[in-house]
Amino acid sequence: MGSEHSMKMDALVLDDNPEFAEFVRATGEKCGLRASIATDARHFKELLKTARPRVIVLDIEMPEMNGLQLAQWLGACVEDWERPVQLVIVSGKGIETLRLARSVAEISGFQNVKLISKPIEFATLAQIFNSIDLKA
Repeated sequence: MGSEHSMKMDALVLDDNPEFAEFVRATGEKCGLRASIATDARHFKELLKTARPRVIVLDIEMPEMNGLQLAQWLGACVEDWERPVQLVIVSGKGIETLRLARSVAEISGFQNVKLISKPIEFATLAQIFNSIDLKA
């Protein structure tokens, strides 16, 4: 199935704040990842029709479809992918919101979900991106 998905992408960032999304994308690229940005759920889902990123950075505070709903949808979407996906959940709403999001993601099939509170430092994000094994 992987050969029919032609878009080359290692990381996909979903955040409705374009400046923050660009910061995450640029950090990923400095770590050697080919990264793309979606600023809404519709575009995010569209990108996933043609790409299989190794890492997804998901803001849980989104208009129209929040990150919790997207984590559930993603779990069903990625279960037949050939390689595992590292899910990184970000939020400025505090640790309890992040823990709830991790629980939803784990119930949806994700393992080893990373949580990051906004504001995010370059070093924290770079450490996660550098831990992604692109050959696995």
